[in-house]
Amino acid sequence: FVVSGVIGCFILCFGFLLFGGASRDLILNSFATSDPLAVCARSATAVSLLGGYPLLFRGFASGLFDLFGVPSPSVSTMRVAAVCTVFTTTALAMVLRELGLVCSLAGAIFGSGIIYVFPALMHCRYLDQQEERTPLMRIQYWGGVAVIATGATLGVVGALVSLLQAYTDVLD
Repeated sequence: FVVSGVIGCFILCFGFLLFGGASRDLILNSFATSDPLAVCARSATAVSLLGGYPLLFRGFASGLFDLFGVPSPSVSTMRVAAVCTVFTTTALAMVLRELGLVCSLAGAIFGSGIIYVFPALMHCRYLDQQEERTPLMRIQYWGGVAVIATGATLGVVGALVSLLQAYTDVLD
């Protein structure tokens, strides 16, 4: 994670140094449409987004079915859920004008989920399944609940900041 963070910061710094204050939300949009390397990078981003859909939606549908107590949905039910999710996401993408907004919302929500919420949920679930509960386990459990609440709050705040930046001048 540290190496990924360093690489990301390196790219962000050079993107800002290259364009300065004229940098767009999605740095690829700052390059000319005729730039062949930028076209390749945009194409790679599109392939990445399209290739990620099946993985995300399969996990999303499985998680929804688990959440609502459906033990083992049929293949046709999973396909219907995937089609509905793709339809909803595509409809949103047609309404939203900036890919940067979609990326910032996804980063805010999924980032806080992956970093804070999901690991703490798994740990709390593990502690719930233990027959013998020590005082330390109770402290760990409530610490996990606090991390879940913090992660959810950060996700909501990040999403709100992204929406405010996109649709208002409040944060300018």
